[in-house]
Amino acid sequence: MGSLLFFLMLVAACLPGCMFIASVQTMTSNTPDHLSLPLTKTDGPAGGQRQNGGEPSPGLTRTPGPMQLRTVAAPESPPRPISLVECMALALENGRTGEFFDAAGSERRTSVTGSGRVLSPSDTSDSIRVFAFDPAVLATETEQSLARFDAIWNSGFSWNRTNRRNSILAPSPSDEFLLKNQLDAVGFQSSLLKPLPTGGVAGVTFAADYANQAGLPSSQFVNPGYRPLMSFILEQPLLRGAGVPINQILDSHPGGFRNTFATSNRVPGILLARIGHAKSQLEFERRIHDLVFKVEQAYWNLYSAYWELHSRENGLKQAHQAWLIAKNKQAAGGLGDADLAMIEEQYHFFRTQRLEALGRGTGGRAGVLEAERHLRYVVGLPAEDGARLVPKDEPALISFAGDWHSAWLDATRHRPELKQVHQDIKAAQLLLIKAKELLKPDLRLYSKYGFNGLGGDLGSGLNDLIRYGRPEWEAGVHMQIPIGFREGHAETSRASLAIAQQMAHLQDQEAKLVFSLQRSFRDLVQFREEMQTRRSQQEAALKQLKARLQKWHAGGVESVDLILRAQRNWVDAVRDEQAAVCGYRIALADFERQKGTILRSRQIVIADGRLPACVQPQASSQIRSWFRGTRPPIRFGLQPPTKTAPDGPTADLEPFVALPFDPLHLPGPLPPLDSRTR
Repeated sequence: MGSLLFFLMLVAACLPGCMFIASVQTMTSNTPDHLSLPLTKTDGPAGGQRQNGGEPSPGLTRTPGPMQLRTVAAPESPPRPISLVECMALALENGRTGEFFDAAGSERRTSVTGSGRVLSPSDTSDSIRVFAFDPAVLATETEQSLARFDAIWNSGFSWNRTNRRNSILAPSPSDEFLLKNQLDAVGFQSSLLKPLPTGGVAGVTFAADYANQAGLPSSQFVNPGYRPLMSFILEQPLLRGAGVPINQILDSHPGGFRNTFATSNRVPGILLARIGHAKSQLEFERRIHDLVFKVEQAYWNLYSAYWELHSRENGLKQAHQAWLIAKNKQAAGGLGDADLAMIEEQYHFFRTQRLEALGRGTGGRAGVLEAERHLRYVVGLPAEDGARLVPKDEPALISFAGDWHSAWLDATRHRPELKQVHQDIKAAQLLLIKAKELLKPDLRLYSKYGFNGLGGDLGSGLNDLIRYGRPEWEAGVHMQIPIGFREGHAETSRASLAIAQQMAHLQDQEAKLVFSLQRSFRDLVQFREEMQTRRSQQEAALKQLKARLQKWHAGGVESVDLILRAQRNWVDAVRDEQAAVCGYRIALADFERQKGTILRSRQIVIADGRLPACVQPQASSQIRSWFRGTRPPIRFGLQPPTKTAPDGPTADLEPFVALPFDPLHLPGPLPPLDSRTR
């Protein structure tokens, strides 16, 4: 009978653990669909990733390979007018900050980064889809910090048998039977402990001990005996780790002296975890600032690249017309071979510049294909999708009336980088409070009050506990003092130095912010003034070129060097004028970024949690459909010549032919100069 009771108590002790294991298996096997994130692998045009040469593994898909690649030899594809607002929406959905973009001419040779020792994937990625997970990941640390105050259930069961010979020398057979020392002791204990926010622990414990000694007379002793016990416990630190404020900072709960439980934790205290979450949100905001600026910069750089291509195309056309006129003059005997060769060299010079303006660019400026590649990268579009991006918006000349003092105040209030340093200072101050706890002795109060019963079986023992429970209590203090408090003094000194370092860091960041804001403010004013001078320069260069060409075409004496120089000056002036206009728009965006107000100026709001009902998914598609019918695309592009170049020089040539700016259709290259007419 006793063995059966032991077995039942053992099953009762292990049953909760079995239920927990079963529940874990159920949760694992019934994972919600929205938590099963499929992996994406760009290995080829179709099919899943194969494991060891077998079937494709589930959950891994491949994105289709790129379409036909466009080059300077074949740059044309159907144009896709795109607005700046649509680019912003696309970037906020799936864009990149461009930090790892391998621009033409840079030392970075790949956009793919390594997988070395990093804190998180966002350290080696500039995708918004990657670093958007960081705030959510760090938000779980707050829950982990709060978990240290969750109730704990401890339960245990032990069975001990002691079998010894008795202590009588030369015992008789009756002594061997009556006085043999065989003891069965069974212990069962189950307690519910609650770690307190004050650093203590409270709980209730139920225990049932069973003892059976073979040969012990039952008339004098309760044998076998069941002794149930119900007790209430309380422990509380009095110095170190005492109180709610310090337990919001400590990395782990002080634990119990008489009632031990696991107190280790992998995350900092609640307040420190919240500061870490706030810093991750600020880092996300900082990257969104960079993302918005990079999108606007890439958009206007593409617009400027089209204008540079337009200027090179105009130069190429002017050089071709000049060569035809010069060929007529040479046939009439009014021009030498050296002057004709000089004009031909200018023509080939513009052909080379046109290729550069169409492809990778030169002089720190990206060509059309390279600028489009950059815009596609930061916006999150595929490298090739069968269309050619054409900016739909013109850089409207927005007036600027900024004030330096107000800009500085905005920067100190809104820059995410400065907010992050302020959070670091708060964390350092909390760490100093935490370090000072090590200078206190560990003094703890513990107490226990309970009732116990006794019976020959489990039922009678529980009945005795309930009806005649005899009280028992325990109280005491325990103190532990490290001699010298060396660790506490060292940790306090380190925390004090960390605060001083963070304050110096804040001052350094504010000083560097002045330099960045100063540069941005000056660039903005300079581009504003430069637009006017570039416009006047372009008009003057155009007048000079027209006058020299008309004089030369009418048969007047005009130096070929001056004509060629006038052509280059006008072509460069057309490019520089539009570069200044685009630079002004980029400088405006940079100035807002330096102030920390670029999101507010673009009406972009970062919210935590689920999207509100007013926010529609796939906003970029809706924006594109809105503007498709209400805003016709602006005609800018390069129209090819309406007439093909003649086989030989003609007499009735226009001295000056300007191509309209309309790059919805890229121009084809003019044919090489016909050697038969030389």
